[in-house]
Amino acid sequence: MGRKSVPQRVGKHQFQSPPITQTMASQPESGVQQESPQPKINVHGFCISQENASIVNQIVNKYGDISANSTLRLSSLKSPLMEAVVKAVKLLQRLSARNIEKDDLRFIEDVVHDISVAGFKVDWLRYQLSRATLMVDYVDFVNEHDELCMQVKEAEGVLSLLKSERDRVLVKVDDLRAELGDEVDVDGPLAAGIL
Repeated sequence: MGRKSVPQRVGKHQFQSPPITQTMASQPESGVQQESPQPKINVHGFCISQENASIVNQIVNKYGDISANSTLRLSSLKSPLMEAVVKAVKLLQRLSARNIEKDDLRFIEDVVHDISVAGFKVDWLRYQLSRATLMVDYVDFVNEHDELCMQVKEAEGVLSLLKSERDRVLVKVDDLRAELGDEVDVDGPLAAGIL
C-alpha cells in the first residue's frame, strides 16, 4: 500500500481530509469461517470501517486530532481506539437515559479511561459521559419517586379502608358496651356473681 497522507490543519480544529483509500481487513489465521470483514478506509490517518467514517470526520472537524498527543505512534494501534470512541459516541447518540443499560455506561467509562491513558484528548467525551450518568441517575430517582408515590397512593387507599373498618368496629364496641352496662370486666370470670 502507498504512503499515507497526513491530515492538514486548516483552522483551529478543522482538518482537510486526506485522500480516502480503501483496504480490506486481514483474514484471521485460525481458519475458522467468519463473516467477511468490513472494508476499511483511511480517514484522517485512522483505518476505520466505512460505516464509521462520517463520525470520525465529525469528531476530527469538531475536536481536532484527538490522538495528536497520544503515546501511540502506529495507526494500527490508534485505529481500534478510534473505533471504540466511535462506538461510545454512537451509544450516546442512539440511547436515551431511560433505555441505556449499565453495561453500556460501563463500556463508555472504560473507553474514556483507556483512550485517556493512551493520550487521546477526550475531555468532550468525558463531559458527555458525565452528563449521561447524571441523566441516568436522574431517571433512576424519578422512577423510584414515581414507584414510591404509587405505593403511597395504594397505602392511602388501604389506610382509608382500615379507618372505615376501624370506625365500623368502634360503633359495634360502643353498642356492645352500652348493652353490657357499667360492669364490663373482660379479665374477670364471665359469670361473676352467678351464685
